[in-house]
Amino acid sequence: LLFLETSAKTGANVEQAFSTTARAIYERLQQGLLDINNDANGVKLGPQQLNNQQADSYGPVGSDTASNLRRRCCQV
Repeated sequence: LLFLETSAKTGANVEQAFSTTARAIYERLQQGLLDINNDANGVKLGPQQLNNQQADSYGPVGSDTASNLRRRCCQV
């Protein structure tokens, strides 16, 4: 359990509190101390980002041509 003094009024140490907590969780995951498949740990795997090759196949944002819509529909 981490304790860090922060201030909502001034924003002091808010970013540090988040970073420190995230880093501690990540290190425990790397060490095998936390299992993302066990809901009791309170850690869940978030949505995964597309790699560059997948992102490029969809075309630029806002380019909703018929061919791009078909590609989005049919490629995984």
